[in-house]
Amino acid sequence: MERLGKILKIVLIAVIVLVVALLAINMYKSSYNGLEDIKITETLKEAYKASPQLMTHGLEDKGFSSNGGVYAYSLAYIEKGGYLQLTVRYNTRHMDDIAKSFPTFDIRKIHYTITDSNGVTYTPSVIDEESKFHYKYYKLEFTGIDFTADTITLNMVIDALSEVIGDESSLVLHKRGEDAIPYELSDNELEKLS
Repeated sequence: MERLGKILKIVLIAVIVLVVALLAINMYKSSYNGLEDIKITETLKEAYKASPQLMTHGLEDKGFSSNGGVYAYSLAYIEKGGYLQLTVRYNTRHMDDIAKSFPTFDIRKIHYTITDSNGVTYTPSVIDEESKFHYKYYKLEFTGIDFTADTITLNMVIDALSEVIGDESSLVLHKRGEDAIPYELSDNELEKLS
């Protein structure tokens, strides 16, 4: 009986260690900051030359859409140049579940748009992408944005399935009059922009 008690104690300790390790791994995965810096592109250089005021605001505080389908961070924009760049992330496990229910689902059919409160939709250029653990990251840039609109919203759209599964996620990125702060460019980024 004493031996059984020792075995149960060891098994219990092993289970606790395993659960703590799994929680730590999950926290590490969700805090990955891939593509966190801005990416210097020719489009950004042109916008910056026209109006060298790269701004940001606390998107990290509200980065998740209400249904958790899309997360965004590293927002940088040039209001007078109509330029916006950000990183978006989604959980690939969620897409695996969709694929099980809808065999015709193609993960390449996921795309992002921005809509403003005037009803104008903007399509991005994908300037970088990464995969890490169960997440897919995209660095997107948008041009021609009208920052005088009351709100600018990021949309994650799944072509051909949005009507069936109602899985369009949206996240307000910007509100007119929202407190903006200068984006702190590193020396390397400043050098690339000039």
